[in-house]
Amino acid sequence: MKSIARSYFWWPSIDKEIEDMVRNCNECINARPNPPKSVLTPWKWPQRQWTRVHCDFLGPYKNKTFLIIVDATTKWLEVFQVNSMTAQTVITKLSELIARFGIPRTIITDNAKCFNGDEFQSYCKTLGIRHLTGAPFHPASNGFVESGKYCILNHK
Repeated sequence: MKSIARSYFWWPSIDKEIEDMVRNCNECINARPNPPKSVLTPWKWPQRQWTRVHCDFLGPYKNKTFLIIVDATTKWLEVFQVNSMTAQTVITKLSELIARFGIPRTIITDNAKCFNGDEFQSYCKTLGIRHLTGAPFHPASNGFVESGKYCILNHK
């Protein structure tokens, strides 16, 4: 519309005035393409505790980094202060939890390099753990652990 108008005439604020007119025009609003809303699919509720865990890093927070692991069924929150965000760190801490709670069926993480690298993938495969990742740049898809981060950040 702006291009067509500019081909016939021009004045200093033509673009802004056309945008304002279209923004307030009922016919234009009704004809505007409306992108479909994405459908949110909630995670299925696990049958037993420690079958699906969510994992992510928090930090640096007050010059410290934390590994957070949350059980989807019980909302049990495990928080480890760690020195690095590497696959080896995750494997070490996850192995401690596996010794206490058993091997989870599924681990949900974001797309960080430490989770998607060969070392962590091999660890999951060896133990028969299904590793799933959320949508890139969409932390809400790993909401269980994001809620855990919120609890930690707002703890007094």
